[in-house]
Amino acid sequence: MGTGFTCLHGGTEVSLSGTRWFINGRVTNAGSAAEGLLMNVRMVNATFEDLNKSDFDPEANTRAFLARLPEYAASGVNAFTFCLQGGNPEYEGAVNSAFAADGSLRPEYMRRIERVLRACDEEGVAVILSYYYQRQIKLLKNEAAIRAGVENATRWIAERGFKHVMVEVANEHAHGGFKGEPVIQTPAGQASLLRLVKQIAPRILVTASGYSSGQVSPVVAEACDFLSPHWNLAKLEDIPARIEMLRRFGKPLVCNEDLRHNDQDLLAALRTSVDHGCSYGLMAKDVNQTYPFRFQGTADSPAFYAALRELTSPRTNTIVERNGIVQFEAEDGAGDWKRISAPTGEAVQDPGSGAMRYEIEFTQPGKYYVFLLARQGEAGRGKGKENDVALTLGGEKLYGVDGSTRPTGLRSSGEWKWGWRPKGPGSHTPAAIRDNPAYFLVKQPGRLPLEMAHRSDNFAVDRIMMKLNDPTPPQ
Repeated sequence: MGTGFTCLHGGTEVSLSGTRWFINGRVTNAGSAAEGLLMNVRMVNATFEDLNKSDFDPEANTRAFLARLPEYAASGVNAFTFCLQGGNPEYEGAVNSAFAADGSLRPEYMRRIERVLRACDEEGVAVILSYYYQRQIKLLKNEAAIRAGVENATRWIAERGFKHVMVEVANEHAHGGFKGEPVIQTPAGQASLLRLVKQIAPRILVTASGYSSGQVSPVVAEACDFLSPHWNLAKLEDIPARIEMLRRFGKPLVCNEDLRHNDQDLLAALRTSVDHGCSYGLMAKDVNQTYPFRFQGTADSPAFYAALRELTSPRTNTIVERNGIVQFEAEDGAGDWKRISAPTGEAVQDPGSGAMRYEIEFTQPGKYYVFLLARQGEAGRGKGKENDVALTLGGEKLYGVDGSTRPTGLRSSGEWKWGWRPKGPGSHTPAAIRDNPAYFLVKQPGRLPLEMAHRSDNFAVDRIMMKLNDPTPPQ
């Protein structure tokens, strides 16, 4: 996966490699249009309370969200945005804050937050946790309290060992609602709070949201691990240019709020963002954020969740056998192996885990001998080792030349060349099959999945070829 930022201890882990997102060491949405993106939904009022509203049950509200969490996650949601001061419920006078006036944390509020974060952890979903919201910031008495709140909330995350939680210090930090709070509103103040989070917990990923115009202070951008624009005020036709403006900072882009008033515009913003490499976030304002709050799963926005499922599902490009030959580029599959440069363009490299998958349509049955244009991994070079990769077709292992021995995969040594020697079974390949190509037995025409899985770190594959009843290696 390469080097990158990673959050702290816990079950689910969110991390970055370059501008690509990973969850539990696997690239997000592998093989899909949204590969490497963090598709998200704003649920800031899932932990809402109102100390001025005695007829509102905050525990029941949180339970309603948690009941639908698995459905949201299954639809392709990679992350949720929550907030320790919630969002606008569309009525005035609400008192909703996890912070006391001095910046200390209110235990009853944090218990709901913890329930939600642990549930996301169990579902394998990341969290962007926002600390401050402009409508509630005046509940903290001064700048010292605001800084104390940042410190207390960050230590709270770290102490619980959450690796899937990222921090957005303030929702739309430059918003007019933060007037009078320069430590939040000004670039220098906001950057100081972002740095404070990193000082306390260096591996927590941090961001500052807002800037639908595409304009963000370089001081703030430098302090962020990723940038989180809001597209609420952006015209659809302006989104590509605004993404390009933000891209100059070299940080991943995660839109985590967008208000659209009809499905046509919503889906256009979603697809435009994904097409230009920007993660997208839904704000179903009238359903999830406006009182009375409703959490209905994908029924919140059927059009959005249907499109999200499509964009996060692996592409189904089928490779077709023609005249007894199957050949394709290794990078054309779905999976989480690293893309690297190769003599013919691109290749994939084993990152130490995971697999690449391909769908192959066979028109003829028979023995398909398998060849890989491959390169030995760094670990084996100069040590007499031959790196290898595991292969299955339709869940079945290869056959050796004797027709009964079942090798685990294929091996190769040195720089780029066609590899075909079988590996295994066991630690030593039997002499009877060692020097002859291995094959898959296709019993009847039809579609079968080929999986190329981890065995040797850094083993790289450029191209795959299968030849019907022909054991002659490619030249």
